[in-house]
Amino acid sequence: MMWLSGFMSWIFRADKNGDGMKGYLDNVITVERNLKDAGCDETLVKEFIKLIKTGERKRQLRMLEKHRSNLLEEIHKNEKKIECLDYLVCQMEKKMGKKIVVLSTSPRMGGNSEMMADAFIRGAAEAGHEAEKIHLYDKKIEFCKGCLACQHTGACVIRDDAAVIVEQMRQADVLVFATPIYFYEMSGQMKTLLDRTNPLFPGEYAFHDIYLLAASADEEASSMDGAVKGLEGWISCFEQVHLAGVIRGAAADKKGEIENVPEALNSAYEFGRNV
Repeated sequence: MMWLSGFMSWIFRADKNGDGMKGYLDNVITVERNLKDAGCDETLVKEFIKLIKTGERKRQLRMLEKHRSNLLEEIHKNEKKIECLDYLVCQMEKKMGKKIVVLSTSPRMGGNSEMMADAFIRGAAEAGHEAEKIHLYDKKIEFCKGCLACQHTGACVIRDDAAVIVEQMRQADVLVFATPIYFYEMSGQMKTLLDRTNPLFPGEYAFHDIYLLAASADEEASSMDGAVKGLEGWISCFEQVHLAGVIRGAAADKKGEIENVPEALNSAYEFGRNV
């Protein structure tokens, strides 16, 4: 396209100046090659070459201008086709659902925060998403050593369950953290896991949306502010990642008491359905 535009401009200049045009057009082989490179068919090429002898330059220019318009029209048609394809791809991706990893960080099996996690998973499954729960109460996760070797190798030097969990996190579209509130903060298990996600920092990851489900014995929703702030600190280290939602299950101390806070379980379920 750029060649054709330049070719036409050159013809106009040569025609206006009255020199150079004859020398160029005398080389029929060069003219024919340029026309074919511009996508001109055999009929146009033969007609154009024929008009060289008669010197009908205006007619030649009209032929080139028409061919150029046809090329532009093809470009516009292809752009529309691409837009249609992009729309179909977008719709298909929406139907495929998201890959969700739910991390239940409580040391207590079947505790209040895990019940909130299960409600989230039910909602996500009904909406057609793939949701997997990983609980930490039976996992071996050591403290980060702070050696920063993972920033160069992409892998942690410690060989325990954290490596597998971090890789699952890397591939997820959505991450959900469920934690009990201990001393107005997240559980130690959750904080230890967050520290061990350092291998994610220098590499690529799929997740963008982060959710927090917290259960507290304290009746005040503000009792969970520390956990929210702590998770926000972790999120701030990852570009294009944000805290999409927080559910605060207050006044849930003994195991199963979150059932007395139905709004928390319902909210978790709805978050899952609308993730």
